[in-house]
Amino acid sequence: MPDRGEELRRLPDQRGEKPAPTSASLTRRTILWVGAACVAVFAGTFSLVNYLVMPRAVHSIREVEMPDVSRMTFEDAQRTLAAAGLEATRSAEVPDPTVPAGRVISTDPSAGMAVKAGRMVSLTMSSGPEMVRVPPLARQTLRRGELLLQSIGLSAGQVTYAYSSDVPRGLIVDASPPAESLTAPGSVVNLRVSLGEPPPDAVMPDVRGWRVDGVAALLRERGFRVAVLGTVEGEAAGDRVVVDQYPPAGNTVTEGDSVLIVAGQAP
Repeated sequence: MPDRGEELRRLPDQRGEKPAPTSASLTRRTILWVGAACVAVFAGTFSLVNYLVMPRAVHSIREVEMPDVSRMTFEDAQRTLAAAGLEATRSAEVPDPTVPAGRVISTDPSAGMAVKAGRMVSLTMSSGPEMVRVPPLARQTLRRGELLLQSIGLSAGQVTYAYSSDVPRGLIVDASPPAESLTAPGSVVNLRVSLGEPPPDAVMPDVRGWRVDGVAALLRERGFRVAVLGTVEGEAAGDRVVVDQYPPAGNTVTEGDSVLIVAGQAP
């Protein structure tokens, strides 16, 4: 028969005593206590850093006034910002009609603002005025060429005329600056207009000894500009003769050239 005394020892104490805890329940209880302690330490550390350490660290960084570096070169702006405890970087390069190429247009942050020392400042640099390409104008009428220039912000400047074997009379021969070249808005473009086919060349005749009035009239009829030098006192104009000429006889001349004849007394 089983031992009644042994059974009685195994039964819980009738006086209300609890059985002794096992090793598993002790381990769980320890983990819970350790976890709670870690959470409490983390929360305390976070509050200390967030509300005490960080504000003091932030307020300990000095503030400086952002200097005005507009229209400076990048190098000059960099030195000016460094002297104020700031750093510089190029953010963009854009055309500007008023700020020369290679100069600062604007900054971020703007001049005069209070900023933290050591901050990076973005500089927008100028690439100069936005350039305009001269359009092809050859063989356009003068009026059409002027309108084309006006439509892109350019204007026609000096207009000169020249003979051309290739371009019909009244049309543009070429422009200066030439077509496809880049120029600033508002620039002036000079134009050369064709007078048509050049007149045939002629050989200057020897007119010495001829009467001045007849030679002058003949040369003018042929399109030359004639100047007469020299007078003979006491004689009628019709009695004067050519004693010298320029260009000399035999030289090639073209319609519109100047001819000088020297009048003198007939031998």
